[in-house]
Amino acid sequence: MGKRKKGKSLKEIFNKIERDAYSPSARKQVKHWRKAGERREAEYKDFKKKNKRR
Repeated sequence: MGKRKKGKSLKEIFNKIERDAYSPSARKQVKHWRKAGERREAEYKDFKKKNKRR
């Protein structure tokens, strides 16, 4: 089996969208997504820690 290529992080994707976003409403949307994404990443890390303890 070959090495699996790691996907782009949420931050990279959001940065790209923000650069390509022309309308201010799109920028606001990205801001909202970024907050949600950070929260999700934190939850995921917490989840991984819990699973490690088992």
